[in-house]
Amino acid sequence: MFKPIPPFKFKSMYDSFDNFKNFGRFHNFPNLKPIDPHMIKTYVPKSGEIFQGHAIASNSYSSNINGKISQGGHIVTILNDNGKVKEENIAF
Repeated sequence: MFKPIPPFKFKSMYDSFDNFKNFGRFHNFPNLKPIDPHMIKTYVPKSGEIFQGHAIASNSYSSNINGKISQGGHIVTILNDNGKVKEENIAF
């Protein structure tokens, strides 16, 4: 005959946080301005600075209006290699 298995009890999910009571304060990090494709496209490196930025953005759409299907999209890539900018646009 098998021995009965004692019931299993879950601990409170907050018990594990007890280990972090004396965890030090986090450092304050400066707010950073988000980098967007326009910034990458127009950035000119300063003297002695090396800059490389790459952005990719895409969108697509589709619709079905009274059985007429329409779909397409657009992809743009921007590469700024130390001030030399290359931009490609693809529409489909």
